[in-house]
Amino acid sequence: MSADDEAAGEAKAAKDRRTRTIEIIEVAVLSIVAIATAWSGYQGTKWGGRQSMLYAQASSIRLQADETGTRAGQVLVADATIFTAWLQAHHAGDRPRSMGRDELSPRGKRCRRRGRRPISWDS
Repeated sequence: MSADDEAAGEAKAAKDRRTRTIEIIEVAVLSIVAIATAWSGYQGTKWGGRQSMLYAQASSIRLQADETGTRAGQVLVADATIFTAWLQAHHAGDRPRSMGRDELSPRGKRCRRRGRRPISWDS
């Protein structure tokens, strides 16, 4: 073997080592990317399920709030109707003692008590 053949063999061996080192680095990087992708999918699924659960909970609370708001509006209308009838009867000279006592809500009863005395602009 000549010196040229030895030099060529050493160059080829060095090139093979570099190629092998690069391939090992590529495999390591691809493994890291595969693990990161799997972790990302896992987290996306996990938090997507949590988001769905919280969305359903928020929808339930929103429905309860709408129901309570509707009920409050109905109570307000009932109080206003009963109170108006009481004022009309009171103005006509009737003394409706029981009207409104049991039918009105606590807030409506407070308004009824205020209706018996002059309303000041300060209160």
